Amino acid sequence: MFKKPSTYRSISVVLFLALFVFTLCLAGVAEAYVARSSGSSAVAYGIARSQAYGYTPSQPTPSRTIPTQPTPTQPTPSQPAPLPGNISGLNAQERLLFNLVNSERASRGLKPLQLDSRLTYLARLKSQDMINHNYFAHQSPTYGSAGDMIRRAGIPFTLAAENIGVGGSVNAIFSAFMNSSGHRNKILGSRYTHTGIGIIYQPGRGYLVTQLFIQPR
Repeated sequence: MFKKPSTYRSISVVLFLALFVFTLCLAGVAEAYVARSSGSSAVAYGIARSQAYGYTPSQPTPSRTIPTQPTPTQPTPSQPAPLPGNISGLNAQERLLFNLVNSERASRGLKPLQLDSRLTYLARLKSQDMINHNYFAHQSPTYGSAGDMIRRAGIPFTLAAENIGVGGSVNAIFSAFMNSSGHRNKILGSRYTHTGIGIIYQPGRGYLVTQLFIQPR
């Protein structure tokens, strides 16, 4: 009879200790879960953003901005006179791509491409059109295909091609071109002799690049 209070106390102590240990375990599990979920989520998000969207290049100076924007009509020879037919008529980014292309051709024993100011004018129209209408494709809703655009501008050719690119830097876009057989074949095509380059910067999107190639007729 006199042992019952002691028994009750023992049971109470055991239950209290068990409840205390159980509470500690719950706190440990909860803390571990929060640490794993917040840690993995933050790391994955950072990688995704930095690889796909994280880098935004600094905006070019106003002196390098192309003021000309395409009109709704198709380009014709009667439109404003294109740039001078030499490399000094290019902005810094266009000049960089032009030099990269011809350096690559020279390393393969190919003749350099000649800059055609009419093609540069059209290439700038195409890049601006991709900005105006928020697309990235060879087929323009304004000008049609590159062949259509060149033909309507009154430039005779036997062969024509187009490379387009978008990215944070011209060097990165050129690397993408060279890593693609279709784009690389245009850059290193021995039948192409003339080119035009139009590069325009769009904040939040990067550089929009259009390069036209032709074999004149």
